[in-house]
Amino acid sequence: MIRKRIPLLRGWAILAVVCHHAANCGFLAMFWWVHRYRPVTPPNYDQVGTIPYYILAVVNQAALFSVPAFLFISALFITYAAHGGMPVLSWRIIRTRLLNLLWPYLIWSIVIFVVDGMLGTVYSPIEYLTKLITGDAVGAYFFIPVLAQFYLLSPFLVRWAKARPGFLLALSALLQLVLMGVPYLGGLWGYSVLAQGVVKTLDWTFIRWAFFFVSGMVIGFRCKEVGDWLAGHRWLLLAAAVLLGVLSVVESQLIWQVTSDWDWAYTPLKLSSTFYAVVFTLAFLAWDFRFLPFRRAVERIGAVSYGIYLVHPKALELASKAIYHVAPGLLARQLVLAFLLFILMLGGCWLLMVVVAKSPARKIYRYLFG
Repeated sequence: MIRKRIPLLRGWAILAVVCHHAANCGFLAMFWWVHRYRPVTPPNYDQVGTIPYYILAVVNQAALFSVPAFLFISALFITYAAHGGMPVLSWRIIRTRLLNLLWPYLIWSIVIFVVDGMLGTVYSPIEYLTKLITGDAVGAYFFIPVLAQFYLLSPFLVRWAKARPGFLLALSALLQLVLMGVPYLGGLWGYSVLAQGVVKTLDWTFIRWAFFFVSGMVIGFRCKEVGDWLAGHRWLLLAAAVLLGVLSVVESQLIWQVTSDWDWAYTPLKLSSTFYAVVFTLAFLAWDFRFLPFRRAVERIGAVSYGIYLVHPKALELASKAIYHVAPGLLARQLVLAFLLFILMLGGCWLLMVVVAKSPARKIYRYLFG
C-alpha cells in the first residue's frame, strides 16, 4: 500500500516546492519591491495582515512537508535496494545513487555560477568550492548535500533500522529537536536572530533533518505493518495534519511578530512545521487516492521531480527579476504573480526536459536531470 502511493506523494512534494518558492516571490514583491509600484521606501511591511499576505502565508506553510517527504521517500528506496528484509546495502548501490544525484547537481550549479558571473556576481575559487559543498549555488540546493550525506550513512543506518529501530528513531529525533530548540531558547534570552543564524549554518548537514530520513528507513522495512496501522487511523491522521498545518501558520506569525526573524518564522524546522510534515506524510500514505483527479499527471510530474527541483530555483529568480524591470505593475498583485510564476516554472521545466529528451542531447539527459 505504502509503495503504491509514493509516486503520487513525490509529485505533490515537487508541486509544493515550486509553490513554496513562488509564494516567497510574492512576499518579495510585497515587502522588498514595493517601491516599484508605490511611493515608499523598502522594506515596507504595511501589507502584513492583508488578505493576500495571509493567503501567501498559508500556502508557504502548507508546502513545508515537501523536503521532509523527499527525504522520507529517498529512505524508502534505500530499503528497497537493501532487499526489504535483509539489512545489507552494498557500496556499489550507494555509488550509483550518489552519481545519479551529484552529476546533475554539479552541472546545474556550474550553469548558475556562469549566469551569476554574466550578471556581475563573481566569487573566489574557495567560495565556489564552499558553495558546491554546502549546496549554496542557490538556496534550494542545500537538499542535495543533505541527501548525499544520508546516502553515505545508509549502509550503517540500514543495520540499525532493521535491528534497533526504536533506538535509531529516538536518537535522530533527539538530535533534530536539540538543534530545533536553540532558537526558542535564544528567543527567551533575547538573541533569537543570532541563535537562528548559528543553527541555520547547519541546514546543509544531515543532523537537522535526521528524523525524516530515519523514519522513512524504519518504515521501509515494515511497510505492511505500518500500512495496516495507517489505514486504521487515517481519519485521526488527517485531522492531526490539518490541525498542525494551522498551528504552523499561527506559529509563523507569532515568531514574526515577536522576533521580526523572517527566516525562523518561515523555516520548515519550527516545532509545529516539523510535526506537521511528519503527520502530513503519514496521513497521505494512509489514504487511497486512486480516483483523485489528475492523479496520473501528478505522478508523471513526480517522476521528473529532480529535474524540476534543479532547474526552477534560478529560473524563478530570473523570471521574477524580469517582471521587476518589465512589468512592475504585476508586483502589486502578489497572488497573481505567485500563480503565474508557479505555472511558468512547471511548464518551462517540463518543456525543457521534453525538448532535451527528443533532441540529440537526449544522450546526456540523465546527467542533466537525473
